[in-house]
Amino acid sequence: MNGAQQYPANRVLTFYGPINLPFTNGLRAALCSLVNEGAKKVTLLFSSGGGSADDAIALYSYLSALPFELTMHAIGPVSSVAVPVFLVGKERFASQNARFYFHDYTWTFGAQTVARPSLAEAALNLGNALDWTRDILKQKTKLTDAQLQTMKLFEEPHLMDPASAAEMGLISAVREPTIPADCQPRIVA
Repeated sequence: MNGAQQYPANRVLTFYGPINLPFTNGLRAALCSLVNEGAKKVTLLFSSGGGSADDAIALYSYLSALPFELTMHAIGPVSSVAVPVFLVGKERFASQNARFYFHDYTWTFGAQTVARPSLAEAALNLGNALDWTRDILKQKTKLTDAQLQTMKLFEEPHLMDPASAAEMGLISAVREPTIPADCQPRIVA
């Protein structure tokens, strides 16, 4: 033995938080550590209320680039822009307690005064984020344009349970997560 730390090939990471900085930077850093440790397969126990569409798009691209097999496991609410982020997983599961929440996207201006060009920019960005989300849903699930239009996922609030998520192809199965004793699980803070 050369004294180097030996890491298991299959790892488990837990993320519960918003899809915005600094929370997602913590997730990226934890995943970088797993890459550096030689992880071959990572299961991400995932729950998020959503957040920034811009960060969701960037996080999805980052997760897609990881050199290991990523399994996503919904363990609670997966809402708004967190849904397409969840769909990045090669394999996807949900516990009985998971729910997938869809709604129209919003832009927060806070207490600042906003001029008409800023509103147009926000509308353009929101439209782009919704188009991106629809594209991801069509690529990664069984949902078609016609179903998306009929279901009105982005016009009216919609809460999807795990059985419906399996039927629509968001997940492959409803099952409870397991954390093997030898996987060195981590929580992203």
